[in-house]
Amino acid sequence: MKANYPHYIPFFRDISDGAVESFFTHSGGKGFINVADPIKKMKGSTKDIIDPLESIIRNTVAFTKAIERNNVGKRIVKIAETPGMGDLLEKVTGNATSKDSTFSVWIDGKKQVYSTTPELHKAFNMLNEDTSNFYVNLLSKPASWLRAGATMTLDFSAANLIRDTASATLFSKNGFIPVVDQIKGLYHYLNRDEVFQEYIDSGAANASLVSLDRNYLGGKVRQMLDHQSKWQKLPKNPIKILQAISEASEISTRLGEYSNIRAGYTGRFNRFFGEHKPLSVKDAALKSRDITLDFGRMGSKTRGYNKMTAFFNAAIQGTDKFVREFRANPGQMAFKTAMLITVPSIVCWYLCKDDERYQELPQWEKDINWIIPTKNELIKIPKPYEAGILFGTVFERALQYAHDKEKGQETVGFKGVGGLILDNAFPSFIPTAILPMFEWLANYSIFRDRNLVPLSEEKLPAKYQYGNNTSYVARKVGELTNLSPRKIDNAIYGYTGGMGKLTNELIDSVMGLSETRPAKKFSEYPVIRRFLATPYKSSNSEQIIRGAYEEQE
Repeated sequence: MKANYPHYIPFFRDISDGAVESFFTHSGGKGFINVADPIKKMKGSTKDIIDPLESIIRNTVAFTKAIERNNVGKRIVKIAETPGMGDLLEKVTGNATSKDSTFSVWIDGKKQVYSTTPELHKAFNMLNEDTSNFYVNLLSKPASWLRAGATMTLDFSAANLIRDTASATLFSKNGFIPVVDQIKGLYHYLNRDEVFQEYIDSGAANASLVSLDRNYLGGKVRQMLDHQSKWQKLPKNPIKILQAISEASEISTRLGEYSNIRAGYTGRFNRFFGEHKPLSVKDAALKSRDITLDFGRMGSKTRGYNKMTAFFNAAIQGTDKFVREFRANPGQMAFKTAMLITVPSIVCWYLCKDDERYQELPQWEKDINWIIPTKNELIKIPKPYEAGILFGTVFERALQYAHDKEKGQETVGFKGVGGLILDNAFPSFIPTAILPMFEWLANYSIFRDRNLVPLSEEKLPAKYQYGNNTSYVARKVGELTNLSPRKIDNAIYGYTGGMGKLTNELIDSVMGLSETRPAKKFSEYPVIRRFLATPYKSSNSEQIIRGAYEEQE
């Protein structure tokens, strides 16, 4: 082979626009047994050839994975050499087949076949049953749209940075200092220095939520071969800039913690005093991945649900991480959550309890943010998902309930708290493709806990069901199809997240619709609105009255 093809170039064909994951795993699988031979025969095809530079990297990954996975398989079959283990594993002849729980392992260049139990066969093979399921692949498209649309906005990146700060401070055992270590991590990321390269080589960066597509990977490959300076290589395309910002917000916290671990810090005090105990690259990678949510941590069954339901695995990993930390260090975690979550929540509520602007904010907005009142604005600080709701929002709701009862006022009380806790602690089992349809039929937004079409518009013809802020696109589609523009907007945002909202706002401006609306307040502009509330825009009192009216009707 080497004599005939001294300069080997792979010619993989472009079969689909699949993600990097499927491109990398297509020829290798995931199990430790039945490892396929990565060397393929040359066959003709009329399909386009994938950039050979990408294919060379793909080959490098595929061969390395095949070797390493087969090494695990070789260690597994050593069980067969142990006396008395024949009922679990034994060497046999013939061809491997899952029907009789036999499998093959490469030893000295030859396939050796072994027999085991069905349970062990499944574990060794790391079965992933969803990969060839047509319906799973079909339902996965809307979930991938929402993941991309929700994460590739400045609003998400900024809010995510704050949540990661709280999580890292809560979970770190290596002296993580909020803001300081994130700036340090961001410096390593932008400078592409030795710490960053070591971090990337360790595999720690694979914990990121931001998924990379083939085009993004291809750009990275060409950057590596480009002789421009690192500053000249910075992205200039708007989409790539958003990808880079999202990536930076994800990686800066973990990279700051990684550098702390490699420096040997064991606490905040130890950073300045005492002996430092640096850990290995592998240990630092594992610990830094787990400092916030490790999105690469996923079970074989979860993988299928996560394809269909955006952020399904994120919800599982968030709850799992919280439970693991509490189980390992109950006293320490109780103290940390009290100081970092409960106390700030109580203080913020006391500052706001007599502020009418706060009382009239929609309940969902108060539930997921800490609100800090100033003379002219209400500042919103995103809470961590699980800890923020359980140890922050619940206490705020209790205080508000007592406050309303004391004043004899109508109160939301604990309505919806159970659902809120469940929504944050456990993933939704409704596929992303179906959820906007369900909300459409029910005329109800699960996230905002209110009707899509308000009572004042319910009896109007569907195409007239819109308000000042309904998008131009939704109005035009509603006009042509006689469907509710409010429901159309909700469906668009349900499939595209914040990116869909920003796109609609841009179209509104181009078409002149924005000029017909009331002038925007400072707190209503993109990014700013994520951190400043707009009082009375959607009054809480109005929602209470509407709820009471619906019950009576």
